[in-house]
Amino acid sequence: MRWLLLGPGALLALLAAGCDTTTPYACTLEFRSVSVSVVDPQGRLLPGLEAQSIVERTGEVLSRTSDPYDGSQGQYVVASDAHLEALSIDGEEVVFTATGEGVRASARFILADDGCHVQKEEGPAQITAEAL
Repeated sequence: MRWLLLGPGALLALLAAGCDTTTPYACTLEFRSVSVSVVDPQGRLLPGLEAQSIVERTGEVLSRTSDPYDGSQGQYVVASDAHLEALSIDGEEVVFTATGEGVRASARFILADDGCHVQKEEGPAQITAEAL
C-alpha cells in the first residue's frame, strides 16, 4: 500500500530503473571477410584450388569455390559477413579445406558474429598444403 503514496511520477521512475539503458552500438557499412593463404612447402602461393568452409557443429557450408578465379592469388575466403546467420556470438568451429592436383590443405578456425561483422577468434593466416 505504501507504494501507492509515491505518486505516478515516482512509480514510473522505479519501473524505468529496471529497463536496459545501455547505448546501442552502430555497425559500420563495410563488408568484412576472413581469408587464408594456402602455400606449398616452399612457401609459394597455390592458386586455383577447390576450397570450402564448414561449420563443424551444424555441417552448414559457409563458403565453397571451384571457380578457378576464386583464390587466383592463393588467398581463399573462409567466411564473410554474408555468413553471420550461421555463426554465434560465442564462436563456431569452422573447418576449411582446399584441394587441388595432388595437394590438400586444412585448418580449423573459430569464427564469431560480433553483432555486426564476422570475427576471427582463432585460426591461421596461412596454411601449408600437403602432397596426397
